[in-house]
Amino acid sequence: MNALVSYDVSDKQEDVRFSMLGRGYRDYPPSSATRSGRAGAMLWKQNTGLLEALQDIQTAAIECQVTLECALVVPSAPEALDQPAYGGGRPSIPRRSPLAR
Repeated sequence: MNALVSYDVSDKQEDVRFSMLGRGYRDYPPSSATRSGRAGAMLWKQNTGLLEALQDIQTAAIECQVTLECALVVPSAPEALDQPAYGGGRPSIPRRSPLAR
């Protein structure tokens, strides 16, 4: 599965981004690599689980000594719409997407 991670940190946004890029994540969309002054960020990674992606962003925040203010991890492929999303470290209520029929 592919995981899409959206997050916001208290400080050092680019340090956290580079830490995640070092873990194999990529900017999403690709043009977001040139953004500046944007609150929050969005990255994705192929062939990774949702909980693993959440753990990666939590670890990156700890390593960069910042507060992870919010995080949302969702599947990034249409065929994965039946999977639950995880945000803030707590599982959300899984819902079947009307698109996944």
